Amino acid sequence: MAPIPEGIENIDTKPEQNKQLEQQDENEAALQDKPQDWTEYTGKFIEPSLPTQFRDKVNYKPTNENRILPPYKESDGTIYKGQWNKGEQNGYGQMLKPDGTYFKGLWKSGIFSEGGLLYPNGEFFIGTAKYGQRYFANGVIYQGEADHGIPHGQGEEIYPNGQKNQAFYQYGLKVQQESSQNNQ
Repeated sequence: MAPIPEGIENIDTKPEQNKQLEQQDENEAALQDKPQDWTEYTGKFIEPSLPTQFRDKVNYKPTNENRILPPYKESDGTIYKGQWNKGEQNGYGQMLKPDGTYFKGLWKSGIFSEGGLLYPNGEFFIGTAKYGQRYFANGVIYQGEADHGIPHGQGEEIYPNGQKNQAFYQYGLKVQQESSQNNQ
């Protein structure tokens, strides 16, 4: 067997060194991803029972670019289970607020950007931070502009009987309604 020329590393030791470096990089990244103002949650994160439309339409999966950490709890009681990047929710996650509001979807730089919100009264929202559908307990569906799950701006209300109204909302309160049409 010929001697290994100078400057060429032994191929047999390279994979082990690469594994060690990758593990070191992963450990350092996990430390950077860990949220500073949250504590690790030791309880079990339980997803609430979800309405069929919610379950069918909100089916996000983790992205590869961010890490999934164990559930963490904020000082106000909010619990988040999902992906973090440099201490902020980033990527896929689930959040449960102390009032029972449940979020499932995608976060970007610590802000919920897309997915579904289930409210304690059974109403829910599916969409993005700026547009989506709000399903009210009385059967009315609002579809239009929103502010993180709350109707805000121009939209359409669809009633259980098929009637449709154009409506304008400000932070969840209807302030204007235009002529209705019946599309049965």
